[in-house]
Amino acid sequence: MELLGLALLAVGLADAVRWQPDAGRRRSAAALAAAVAVVAGVLALAGLEPVEGAVCGLAVAALVALWLVTSARALRTGRGAPLPLAVLAAGGLGLLAASGPVPSFGGPLVRWYDGLDVPALAGQGFGRFAVAAGALAVLQVTGNVVVRLVLLGAGSTPPAVEGTLRGGRVLGPLERTFLFALTLGGELTAAAVVVAAKGLLRFPEIQRSRAGGVDALTEYFLIGSLTSWLLALLLVPLV
Repeated sequence: MELLGLALLAVGLADAVRWQPDAGRRRSAAALAAAVAVVAGVLALAGLEPVEGAVCGLAVAALVALWLVTSARALRTGRGAPLPLAVLAAGGLGLLAASGPVPSFGGPLVRWYDGLDVPALAGQGFGRFAVAAGALAVLQVTGNVVVRLVLLGAGSTPPAVEGTLRGGRVLGPLERTFLFALTLGGELTAAAVVVAAKGLLRFPEIQRSRAGGVDALTEYFLIGSLTSWLLALLLVPLV
């Protein structure tokens, strides 16, 4: 599970560095370099054998590179949105399957974690902590990229709508983080309240855009919101 958590963390970090998902090669290269540096640092402290660490690092780096390239190309050209989504899903499932053969992390990294005096982490293994940290990283900027790719694939990206929903890039990560944390903690009623509040907050904007085509905006809102919520909920069972 630690390997999956590291991969999620690397993808989330890379997207945060490049910020604009359709950024140029230079920005994408910087994002990949930052992610690889973090992965190398974590693996160096994880107590793995050199060969095992190198294989794990290459696998994670390959996933991050493929995600950055395919997602940037899809959003820049407006075509091929399913490919980066398939890369992210297949890569995550592959690393999850590989978590069995890969030895658990140890070394200074796990000793540091075991020494943390945080009551909420008492009794929680490092593997669960790693996946939770990686999931939180993915739910930020990467979540926005996933939503945009799904909207692109569905053909629901009218320019006027994006100008109307200016707070979506901030509200999206916030709502996904709240949903993930509340669902993970078993607070399903509170999670439902967050979902309902999102609809109430967006309803006035949808109403004001009636002259510009409320049907298109409603479709955009529903697809984007459901994708965002589903991403947060899909990560809960991993933790």
